[in-house]
Amino acid sequence: VPPVHLVPAGDVKGIPAGLVAADEMVSAIRRFDRASDGPVHVEDFAQVADVEPMFKYTESGASYDAIGAIVRQLVGQHGFDDFVGRLVAMIVVGNTDAHLKNWAFVYPDGRRPELAPVYDFHSLTVYSTYRYAPLALSLAGEKVPQSIRLDHFRRMAEHAGSDPERTAEVVRSTIHRLRDAWSGDLRAEATTRFEALAVEFERRLASLPIAAS
Repeated sequence: VPPVHLVPAGDVKGIPAGLVAADEMVSAIRRFDRASDGPVHVEDFAQVADVEPMFKYTESGASYDAIGAIVRQLVGQHGFDDFVGRLVAMIVVGNTDAHLKNWAFVYPDGRRPELAPVYDFHSLTVYSTYRYAPLALSLAGEKVPQSIRLDHFRRMAEHAGSDPERTAEVVRSTIHRLRDAWSGDLRAEATTRFEALAVEFERRLASLPIAAS
């Protein structure tokens, strides 16, 4: 993710008057499409696939398999592994709205693409209306998070020309890291700041088949 800091609103320039008190804390996120010498080119996957923004969901025929194949082709195996890890985290936290415009390439040198840092990454399933929402795009033909298993990731790897067992190990490693992170201070902080979110994370870690990998 981009660098993120909680800072007093009074320390941030440009916040409209009256929106928040100067001593209230706000989330400041460093833009990854800006550098000291000017803008950095970013291309989201709707642009990559030449899809109009209104068709950023499955109307385009896009899938996570297709995104993964493009990432492996243009960024390489390390980029594909990173993509797999993000997909696992996305499913576990309940970010079911990761459509084409929520994935992007960034071009730090203006020519060679890298996966852009994570953005617009949130838990939608924490809200009861979306508790059982399907994924925005399909993974090996599946869109129901409760039905996704290691074999779906293996099939995605085959589609991308990657090693299915290496991909399965990335999935397991990511689940282990998520559990490790959740067992520490993060769990206590989430419970304090947004208890419903902490409860939802606990539920998904305990019930999703992929979380048992």
